[in-house]
Amino acid sequence: MRDRELHAQAGVWCHREPCVAVLVMEGEAADRSNGGAIAADALYRVALAHGLRLTTDLDHLALQPLVGWRMLIDGNRRVTLRWPRFQPLLDQAPLGLPTGWVRLALARQVVLVFAGYGLGLHEQARTAAPGLDRRLRCAAEVGALAAGAVTVSVLES
Repeated sequence: MRDRELHAQAGVWCHREPCVAVLVMEGEAADRSNGGAIAADALYRVALAHGLRLTTDLDHLALQPLVGWRMLIDGNRRVTLRWPRFQPLLDQAPLGLPTGWVRLALARQVVLVFAGYGLGLHEQARTAAPGLDRRLRCAAEVGALAAGAVTVSVLES
């Protein structure tokens, strides 16, 4: 059994004009304070503690960049997500960025980062299940979603 797991998916959010590039993540980890039981909301709690904001209304998300967070995209379209911790949250992760995602991210100069739990990203990876938009809305409504805008830049090879 793994003691931690992180799932991430890039997409385009068109619920506001103009559209914005998004990165949706969820992660679980062993909870040392609870005898090593798996905490499904581990990434959500850590992200809240390090600057992402509780998000209950997806129609009114602030696009001011968070302090201490930065996204870098290398020439091979791998993503590094730096945050106010020593190690990057993602380090040259091959996320399979959708067509136009990098262009959109650079045009807006930010990527909207979501961290939540109960999103089913690990299930979606196995089954290609639809409905991420609906699951994000449900997570926001029950207080299981955090979000923030992160500045983005491309590293030239």
